[in-house]
Amino acid sequence: MKVILCLINFFLIYNTYAQINVITSIEPITFVVEEIGKDLVKTTTLIGQGKDPHTYTPSPEQIKNLGSAQFYFAVGAQFESIILTKIKNQKKLTIVMLDQNFTKRKVESDQMHEQQSNHLHHDNELDPHIWLSKDAIKNMAQIISSTLSKHDPGNQSKYQAHLKEFLNELSKAVNQSHQLLAPLKGKKVFVFHPAFGYFLDEFNLLQESIELEGKSPSPRHIVNIIKQAKVEKTKVIFVSPQFSIKAAQTIAGGINGEVISINPLEKNILKNYLNMAAAIKKAYE
Repeated sequence: MKVILCLINFFLIYNTYAQINVITSIEPITFVVEEIGKDLVKTTTLIGQGKDPHTYTPSPEQIKNLGSAQFYFAVGAQFESIILTKIKNQKKLTIVMLDQNFTKRKVESDQMHEQQSNHLHHDNELDPHIWLSKDAIKNMAQIISSTLSKHDPGNQSKYQAHLKEFLNELSKAVNQSHQLLAPLKGKKVFVFHPAFGYFLDEFNLLQESIELEGKSPSPRHIVNIIKQAKVEKTKVIFVSPQFSIKAAQTIAGGINGEVISINPLEKNILKNYLNMAAAIKKAYE
């Protein structure tokens, strides 16, 4: 009898403290999962800092780890397709799409480039960088909270409390960013890779990409960007650490400006909102 009671107590304790094993593609999503789940979740990120999602291929070890996880939270980006193909038959793994119930924006097209080109596929290309959208982050956090609550109903009140706290902190970060960027309404922000559209839309700013359709810019496009930057009176070209800065340096030299790195894949979304806002504000001072 004592043995049975001990076993019952063991399983009760195990079920109470066993963490939910969650895997995500990128660190911003890991951050949201950890904010909602706190110590109730154990997270693994497939694409770490400094890695480029566009060239990512999962290792055999990562695929194996996915098989032992309970949830894979995906953002619906193209780079995840190879992962989803490899894990679609994993019976114990639940795939949760975080882009559900969210309308994606279209990637900006460059009119001059389109006039020189016969293909206009940018008009139909959807922007995958949804973790930089305030509304998408809210939606993702709610999906994560709901998913964890259904799996672990005994801790539902904790997940809901963590969700409320996270959304409050997100609102604070967005409001502070609005205060910083309000005077720049309608301005263009020059970036190498067009990853910041959702963020800039929130503050009525325009994204001007140096990279075109995933390719380095032509000399003519570089000249065009330099002309636009001079009109806008900005001295900063923004780059992401995942990409080469050579073209950005050429443009910065043409406007007597500088190249500054802002990271769309920074783990702490809340701090990154403020850091990006401060960097953009400084670019126009």
